[in-house]
Amino acid sequence: MYVSFTDKSWQISKLTYAYTNRFHETPTLTQCDGWVQNSENPSGCDQKYGYVSVITKDKITAPVKIVTRFSFSGLAAPLISMVKDITTDDNGVLRYNDYKEIVVWKNGINVWDLWSDNFKINYHKLLGMEFNVAQDEIHTLEAIIQEDSFTFSLDGVTTTLSVNKMYPSFHLGITACEGICKFYDMEIGELA
Repeated sequence: MYVSFTDKSWQISKLTYAYTNRFHETPTLTQCDGWVQNSENPSGCDQKYGYVSVITKDKITAPVKIVTRFSFSGLAAPLISMVKDITTDDNGVLRYNDYKEIVVWKNGINVWDLWSDNFKINYHKLLGMEFNVAQDEIHTLEAIIQEDSFTFSLDGVTTTLSVNKMYPSFHLGITACEGICKFYDMEIGELA
């Protein structure tokens, strides 16, 4: 499935908005001329910038590959989200608790495991790689998800990470957070 974020036509694809239970707000992405981006939240919100996920409506299984092109500025953190399950809250909003993230920011890549325990989201860093990632430039992040590992590549840096407790099936997509993240496209495909 290839999705271009150049116009609003992506909204009728096989994607949906979903939100972590870490935060109360449910912002959406702003459609710009050639990309989508998150925005600054109103004052009084949990986060200064919108934490917005767009993931597959249906669950998929490994092995699968996701590729996305994005840019960011400041402390923004565009990322790939792998979500175990989604549920609908009392307001009709799709929510999730257990998920993994491959996060890019100006100082490299972090991989996180997040899960719910007694209605609180806990997190553990699985990997932290430090290197400079240029702001305000378009980058391509590619991740291959196997049954027990992530192999991801950004700007010629490729790493494989073994992952315990990988989900047998999951929703997959992108998330914008921590600052303004611009996404230009995304492609998700099964591997033979």
